Amino acid sequence: MTTTQSDPSLRATVLTAPATFSTTPAESPRPGVGDVLVRVAETGLCGSDVTMYLGRHPVNRPPLTLGHEFHGELLSAGEGTSARPGDAVAVFPALSCGECASCRRGATNLCPDMGIIGAQRPGALAGVVTVPAASVLPIDPATPPGLRVLIEPLAVALHAVNRAGPVAGRRCAVLGAGAIGTLVALVLRHRGAEAVHRIDTDGHKLSLVDTGIARHGDGRPLAEVLGGEHGELDVVLDCVGSAELAGQSLGAVRPGGTVVLVGVQHGAFSLDGVALQRGERAVLGVQLYVLADFTEAMRLLAGEPLFSGLPESLIRRNAVGDVAEVFDRLARGVSTHLKETIVFAGKENPC
Repeated sequence: MTTTQSDPSLRATVLTAPATFSTTPAESPRPGVGDVLVRVAETGLCGSDVTMYLGRHPVNRPPLTLGHEFHGELLSAGEGTSARPGDAVAVFPALSCGECASCRRGATNLCPDMGIIGAQRPGALAGVVTVPAASVLPIDPATPPGLRVLIEPLAVALHAVNRAGPVAGRRCAVLGAGAIGTLVALVLRHRGAEAVHRIDTDGHKLSLVDTGIARHGDGRPLAEVLGGEHGELDVVLDCVGSAELAGQSLGAVRPGGTVVLVGVQHGAFSLDGVALQRGERAVLGVQLYVLADFTEAMRLLAGEPLFSGLPESLIRRNAVGDVAEVFDRLARGVSTHLKETIVFAGKENPC
Protein backbone atom coordinates (compact mmCIF):
# COMPACT_ATOMS: atom_id res chain seq x y z
CA MET A 1 0.00 0.00 0.00
CA THR A 2 1.26 3.48 -0.90
CA THR A 3 1.67 5.93 1.95
CA THR A 4 1.95 9.70 1.63
CA GLN A 5 3.44 12.65 3.39
CA SER A 6 2.79 16.39 3.20
CA ASP A 7 4.82 18.41 0.68
CA PRO A 8 3.66 22.03 0.29
CA SER A 9 5.71 22.48 -2.91
CA LEU A 10 3.93 19.67 -4.76
CA ARG A 11 0.77 20.47 -6.73
CA ALA A 12 -1.39 18.21 -8.86
CA THR A 13 -3.51 19.25 -11.83
CA VAL A 14 -6.76 17.27 -11.84
CA LEU A 15 -9.56 17.18 -14.39
CA THR A 16 -12.44 17.54 -11.95
CA ALA A 17 -15.25 17.82 -14.52
CA PRO A 18 -15.46 18.09 -18.32
CA ALA A 19 -13.26 20.98 -19.50
CA THR A 20 -12.49 21.94 -15.88
CA PHE A 21 -9.08 21.65 -14.23
CA SER A 22 -8.22 22.23 -10.59
CA THR A 23 -4.67 22.67 -9.35
CA THR A 24 -4.37 21.84 -5.69
CA PRO A 25 -1.67 20.98 -3.17
CA ALA A 26 -0.92 17.28 -3.33
CA GLU A 27 0.56 14.78 -0.96
CA SER A 28 4.03 13.56 -1.78
CA PRO A 29 3.67 9.91 -2.78
CA ARG A 30 5.82 7.17 -1.33
CA PRO A 31 6.01 4.04 -3.46
CA GLY A 32 4.46 0.97 -1.94
CA VAL A 33 5.44 -2.64 -2.53
CA GLY A 34 6.10 -3.20 -6.22
CA ASP A 35 6.00 0.51 -7.09
CA VAL A 36 8.60 3.15 -7.86
CA LEU A 37 8.53 6.94 -7.88
CA VAL A 38 9.06 8.99 -11.05
CA ARG A 39 9.47 12.75 -11.35
CA VAL A 40 7.83 13.71 -14.65
CA ALA A 41 9.92 15.67 -17.14
CA GLU A 42 7.36 15.93 -19.94
CA THR A 43 4.04 14.46 -20.94
CA GLY A 44 2.44 14.46 -24.36
CA LEU A 45 -1.26 15.08 -24.90
CA CYS A 46 -3.25 13.07 -27.41
CA GLY A 47 -6.71 12.57 -28.84
CA SER A 48 -7.79 10.19 -26.10
CA ASP A 49 -6.78 12.80 -23.49
CA VAL A 50 -8.98 15.30 -25.31
CA THR A 51 -11.98 12.95 -25.34
CA MET A 52 -11.51 12.48 -21.58
CA TYR A 53 -11.16 16.25 -21.14
CA LEU A 54 -14.48 16.76 -22.95
CA GLY A 55 -16.18 14.00 -20.96
CA ARG A 56 -16.80 11.95 -24.10
CA HIS A 57 -14.49 9.00 -23.60
CA PRO A 58 -16.41 5.71 -23.71
CA VAL A 59 -14.75 4.45 -20.50
CA ASN A 60 -12.72 7.11 -18.66
CA ARG A 61 -14.59 10.08 -17.19
CA PRO A 62 -13.58 12.84 -14.73
CA PRO A 63 -12.32 13.18 -12.09
CA LEU A 64 -8.98 12.14 -13.59
CA THR A 65 -5.32 13.03 -13.30
CA LEU A 66 -4.37 12.82 -16.96
CA GLY A 67 -1.05 12.10 -18.64
CA HIS A 68 0.02 8.72 -20.03
CA GLU A 69 2.65 9.72 -22.63
CA PHE A 70 5.48 10.64 -20.31
CA HIS A 71 9.10 10.26 -19.38
CA GLY A 72 11.09 11.50 -16.43
CA GLU A 73 13.63 10.73 -13.73
CA LEU A 74 13.45 7.68 -11.51
CA LEU A 75 13.49 8.85 -7.90
CA SER A 76 13.33 5.48 -6.18
CA ALA A 77 13.84 1.97 -7.45
CA GLY A 78 12.66 -1.45 -6.34
CA GLU A 79 12.43 -5.02 -7.48
CA GLY A 80 11.16 -5.53 -11.00
CA THR A 81 13.12 -2.82 -12.82
CA SER A 82 16.64 -2.56 -14.17
CA ALA A 83 16.53 1.22 -13.77
CA ARG A 84 18.30 2.98 -10.94
CA PRO A 85 17.59 6.26 -9.12
CA GLY A 86 18.62 9.17 -11.31
CA ASP A 87 18.04 7.26 -14.57
CA ALA A 88 16.04 8.84 -17.36
CA VAL A 89 13.09 6.51 -17.86
CA ALA A 90 10.06 6.06 -20.05
CA VAL A 91 6.89 4.78 -18.43
CA PHE A 92 4.87 1.97 -20.02
CA PRO A 93 1.45 3.20 -18.92
CA ALA A 94 -0.74 0.17 -19.60
CA LEU A 95 -1.90 -1.80 -16.57
CA SER A 96 -3.02 -5.43 -16.66
CA CYS A 97 -3.67 -8.29 -14.26
CA GLY A 98 -0.88 -10.54 -15.56
CA GLU A 99 -2.93 -13.68 -14.90
CA CYS A 100 -5.83 -13.87 -17.37
CA ALA A 101 -5.76 -15.80 -20.65
CA SER A 102 -4.91 -12.67 -22.65
CA CYS A 103 -2.05 -11.69 -20.33
CA ARG A 104 -0.65 -15.23 -20.36
CA ARG A 105 -0.36 -15.15 -24.15
CA GLY A 106 1.23 -11.69 -24.15
CA ALA A 107 -1.87 -9.74 -25.24
CA THR A 108 -1.89 -7.60 -22.10
CA ASN A 109 -3.76 -4.86 -23.99
CA LEU A 110 -6.77 -7.20 -24.12
CA CYS A 111 -6.83 -7.89 -20.37
CA PRO A 112 -10.40 -7.54 -19.02
CA ASP A 113 -8.95 -5.47 -16.18
CA MET A 114 -6.77 -3.37 -18.48
CA GLY A 115 -6.25 0.17 -17.24
CA ILE A 116 -3.85 3.01 -17.85
CA ILE A 117 -1.73 5.37 -15.83
CA GLY A 118 -3.42 8.68 -16.50
CA ALA A 119 -6.90 7.26 -15.96
CA GLN A 120 -7.21 4.31 -13.58
CA ARG A 121 -4.12 5.58 -11.72
CA PRO A 122 -2.97 9.20 -11.40
CA GLY A 123 -0.96 10.25 -14.43
CA ALA A 124 1.78 12.67 -15.33
CA LEU A 125 -0.12 15.85 -14.49
CA ALA A 126 0.51 14.94 -10.85
CA GLY A 127 4.16 15.94 -11.46
CA VAL A 128 5.49 13.06 -9.36
CA VAL A 129 3.82 9.68 -9.77
CA THR A 130 4.04 6.16 -8.40
CA VAL A 131 4.07 3.49 -11.07
CA PRO A 132 4.67 -0.27 -11.08
CA ALA A 133 8.38 -1.06 -11.03
CA ALA A 134 8.00 -3.19 -14.16
CA SER A 135 6.55 -0.19 -16.03
CA VAL A 136 9.75 1.89 -16.01
CA LEU A 137 12.26 1.38 -18.81
CA PRO A 138 15.67 3.10 -18.94
CA ILE A 139 15.98 5.39 -21.95
CA ASP A 140 18.97 4.87 -24.23
CA PRO A 141 21.13 8.04 -23.94
CA ALA A 142 21.25 8.08 -27.77
CA THR A 143 17.56 9.00 -27.83
CA PRO A 144 17.26 12.73 -28.57
CA PRO A 145 15.91 14.36 -25.38
CA GLY A 146 13.46 16.44 -27.37
CA LEU A 147 11.89 13.36 -28.99
CA ARG A 148 11.53 11.13 -25.94
CA VAL A 149 7.93 12.19 -25.52
CA LEU A 150 7.18 10.40 -28.82
CA ILE A 151 7.95 6.94 -27.43
CA GLU A 152 4.37 6.20 -26.42
CA PRO A 153 2.62 7.47 -29.58
CA LEU A 154 5.18 5.62 -31.72
CA ALA A 155 4.26 2.44 -29.83
CA VAL A 156 0.61 3.06 -30.81
CA ALA A 157 1.65 3.43 -34.46
CA LEU A 158 3.75 0.28 -34.40
CA HIS A 159 0.94 -1.77 -32.90
CA ALA A 160 -1.52 -0.42 -35.48
CA VAL A 161 0.73 -1.40 -38.38
CA ASN A 162 1.38 -4.78 -36.77
CA ARG A 163 -2.38 -5.35 -36.80
CA ALA A 164 -2.38 -4.78 -40.56
CA GLY A 165 0.14 -7.59 -41.09
CA PRO A 166 3.13 -7.44 -43.46
CA VAL A 167 3.03 -4.18 -45.43
CA ALA A 168 6.19 -4.41 -47.56
CA GLY A 169 5.25 -3.82 -51.19
CA ARG A 170 1.64 -2.98 -50.33
CA ARG A 171 -0.36 0.14 -51.19
CA CYS A 172 -1.58 1.89 -48.07
CA ALA A 173 -3.54 4.96 -47.02
CA VAL A 174 -3.48 6.72 -43.66
CA LEU A 175 -6.44 8.83 -42.65
CA GLY A 176 -5.41 11.66 -40.34
CA ALA A 177 -2.20 13.68 -40.22
CA GLY A 178 -1.95 14.15 -36.47
CA ALA A 179 0.82 12.62 -34.40
CA ILE A 180 -0.49 9.03 -34.65
CA GLY A 181 -1.33 9.25 -38.35
CA THR A 182 2.07 10.75 -39.15
CA LEU A 183 3.93 8.12 -37.13
CA VAL A 184 1.85 5.35 -38.74
CA ALA A 185 2.90 6.68 -42.15
CA LEU A 186 6.55 6.70 -41.08
CA VAL A 187 6.29 3.10 -39.82
CA LEU A 188 4.74 2.04 -43.14
CA ARG A 189 7.59 3.71 -45.01
CA HIS A 190 10.16 2.12 -42.67
CA ARG A 191 8.68 -1.31 -43.36
CA GLY A 192 8.75 -0.96 -47.12
CA ALA A 193 5.19 -0.10 -48.14
CA GLU A 194 5.04 0.51 -51.88
CA ALA A 195 2.98 3.68 -51.51
CA VAL A 196 1.68 5.64 -48.54
CA HIS A 197 -1.21 8.00 -49.20
CA ARG A 198 -1.90 10.45 -46.37
CA ILE A 199 -5.31 12.07 -46.22
CA ASP A 200 -6.47 14.89 -43.96
CA THR A 201 -8.55 18.04 -44.24
CA ASP A 202 -5.68 19.99 -42.62
CA GLY A 203 -3.15 20.76 -45.32
CA HIS A 204 -0.77 22.37 -42.82
CA LYS A 205 -0.40 19.18 -40.78
CA LEU A 206 0.13 17.17 -43.94
CA SER A 207 3.08 19.44 -44.75
CA LEU A 208 4.83 19.11 -41.37
CA VAL A 209 6.58 15.80 -42.12
CA ASP A 210 7.52 14.35 -45.49
CA THR A 211 6.39 10.73 -45.25
CA GLY A 212 5.77 10.00 -48.93
CA ILE A 213 2.71 10.80 -51.02
CA ALA A 214 0.34 13.25 -49.33
CA ARG A 215 -3.11 14.20 -50.57
CA HIS A 216 -5.30 16.88 -49.09
CA GLY A 217 -8.83 15.53 -48.70
CA ASP A 218 -10.78 18.78 -48.16
CA GLY A 219 -13.51 16.70 -46.50
CA ARG A 220 -14.48 14.96 -49.76
CA PRO A 221 -15.52 11.29 -49.77
CA LEU A 222 -12.56 8.95 -49.62
CA ALA A 223 -13.34 7.45 -53.03
CA GLU A 224 -13.19 10.90 -54.61
CA VAL A 225 -9.94 11.81 -52.88
CA LEU A 226 -8.20 8.61 -53.94
CA GLY A 227 -9.48 8.77 -57.50
CA GLY A 228 -8.01 5.90 -59.49
CA GLU A 229 -6.75 4.24 -56.33
CA HIS A 230 -10.32 3.64 -55.12
CA GLY A 231 -10.76 -0.05 -54.46
CA GLU A 232 -7.12 -0.82 -55.18
CA LEU A 233 -5.52 -0.15 -51.81
CA ASP A 234 -4.27 -3.05 -49.71
CA VAL A 235 -4.58 -1.32 -46.34
CA VAL A 236 -6.36 1.74 -44.95
CA LEU A 237 -5.51 2.83 -41.41
CA ASP A 238 -8.12 5.19 -39.96
CA CYS A 239 -6.38 7.33 -37.35
CA VAL A 240 -9.33 9.72 -37.03
CA GLY A 241 -12.01 7.62 -35.35
CA SER A 242 -14.86 8.64 -37.65
CA ALA A 243 -17.79 6.29 -38.22
CA GLU A 244 -18.30 7.79 -41.68
CA LEU A 245 -14.65 7.21 -42.63
CA ALA A 246 -14.79 3.64 -41.37
CA GLY A 247 -17.54 2.91 -43.87
CA GLN A 248 -15.76 4.71 -46.71
CA SER A 249 -12.52 2.90 -45.94
CA LEU A 250 -14.07 -0.48 -46.55
CA GLY A 251 -14.89 0.54 -50.11
CA ALA A 252 -11.39 1.91 -50.66
CA VAL A 253 -9.57 -1.41 -50.20
CA ARG A 254 -9.37 -4.12 -52.83
CA PRO A 255 -10.88 -7.57 -52.31
CA GLY A 256 -8.80 -9.21 -49.61
CA GLY A 257 -7.76 -5.81 -48.25
CA THR A 258 -7.74 -4.62 -44.66
CA VAL A 259 -9.13 -1.63 -42.77
CA VAL A 260 -7.50 -0.91 -39.40
CA LEU A 261 -9.46 1.28 -36.97
CA VAL A 262 -6.82 3.15 -34.96
CA GLY A 263 -8.67 6.27 -33.78
CA VAL A 264 -11.03 6.04 -30.81
CA GLN A 265 -14.50 4.99 -31.96
CA HIS A 266 -17.53 6.34 -30.12
CA GLY A 267 -20.22 3.73 -30.65
CA ALA A 268 -22.03 1.78 -33.33
CA PHE A 269 -21.56 2.36 -37.05
CA SER A 270 -22.66 0.53 -40.19
CA LEU A 271 -20.60 -1.22 -42.86
CA ASP A 272 -21.44 -2.64 -46.27
CA GLY A 273 -21.88 -6.32 -45.46
CA VAL A 274 -21.65 -7.33 -49.12
CA ALA A 275 -18.30 -5.58 -49.58
CA LEU A 276 -17.07 -7.08 -46.32
CA GLN A 277 -18.14 -10.65 -47.02
CA ARG A 278 -17.93 -11.14 -50.77
CA GLY A 279 -14.65 -9.28 -51.07
CA GLU A 280 -13.23 -11.05 -48.02
CA ARG A 281 -12.17 -7.68 -46.70
CA ALA A 282 -11.21 -7.36 -43.03
CA VAL A 283 -11.95 -4.64 -40.49
CA LEU A 284 -9.64 -4.76 -37.46
CA GLY A 285 -9.66 -2.86 -34.19
CA VAL A 286 -6.63 -1.50 -32.36
CA GLN A 287 -6.38 -1.34 -28.58
CA LEU A 288 -3.29 0.48 -27.32
CA TYR A 289 -0.12 -1.68 -27.65
CA VAL A 290 1.94 -4.32 -25.88
CA LEU A 291 5.36 -4.08 -24.27
CA ALA A 292 7.13 -5.33 -27.42
CA ASP A 293 5.71 -2.37 -29.37
CA PHE A 294 6.86 0.03 -26.67
CA THR A 295 10.42 -1.30 -26.58
CA GLU A 296 10.60 -1.24 -30.39
CA ALA A 297 9.53 2.40 -30.32
CA MET A 298 12.36 3.14 -27.87
CA ARG A 299 14.84 1.34 -30.13
CA LEU A 300 13.74 3.20 -33.26
CA LEU A 301 13.91 6.62 -31.61
CA ALA A 302 17.39 5.81 -30.33
CA GLY A 303 18.93 4.75 -33.61
CA GLU A 304 16.72 4.81 -36.71
CA PRO A 305 17.28 8.13 -38.58
CA LEU A 306 13.75 8.16 -40.00
CA PHE A 307 12.51 8.58 -36.42
CA SER A 308 15.45 9.94 -34.40
CA GLY A 309 15.94 12.62 -37.06
CA LEU A 310 12.48 14.12 -36.69
CA PRO A 311 12.69 17.89 -36.05
CA GLU A 312 11.90 18.95 -32.49
CA SER A 313 10.02 21.91 -33.94
CA LEU A 314 7.12 19.51 -34.53
CA ILE A 315 6.49 19.64 -30.78
CA ARG A 316 5.05 22.62 -28.92
CA ARG A 317 6.08 22.56 -25.26
CA ASN A 318 3.92 24.31 -22.69
CA ALA A 319 4.19 25.10 -18.99
CA VAL A 320 2.00 23.09 -16.64
CA GLY A 321 0.21 26.28 -15.63
CA ASP A 322 -1.11 26.59 -19.19
CA VAL A 323 -2.72 23.15 -19.27
CA ALA A 324 -6.30 24.46 -19.58
CA GLU A 325 -5.35 26.69 -22.51
CA VAL A 326 -3.55 23.82 -24.25
CA PHE A 327 -6.51 21.44 -23.91
CA ASP A 328 -8.87 24.12 -25.19
CA ARG A 329 -6.63 24.59 -28.24
CA LEU A 330 -6.58 20.84 -28.89
CA ALA A 331 -10.33 20.48 -28.40
CA ARG A 332 -10.97 23.26 -30.93
CA GLY A 333 -8.53 21.68 -33.39
CA VAL A 334 -6.44 24.82 -33.81
CA SER A 335 -3.03 23.50 -32.76
CA THR A 336 -0.46 24.07 -35.50
CA HIS A 337 1.99 21.48 -34.16
CA LEU A 338 2.22 17.73 -34.51
CA LYS A 339 2.32 17.26 -30.74
CA GLU A 340 1.47 19.45 -27.74
CA THR A 341 3.22 18.62 -24.48
CA ILE A 342 3.40 19.80 -20.89
CA VAL A 343 6.84 20.19 -19.35
CA PHE A 344 7.72 20.36 -15.67
CA ALA A 345 11.24 21.79 -15.86
CA GLY A 346 10.77 25.26 -17.33
CA LYS A 347 11.80 24.31 -20.88
CA GLU A 348 8.59 25.12 -22.68
CA ASN A 349 8.60 26.80 -26.10
CA PRO A 350 5.12 28.33 -26.42
CA CYS A 351 5.60 29.80 -29.88
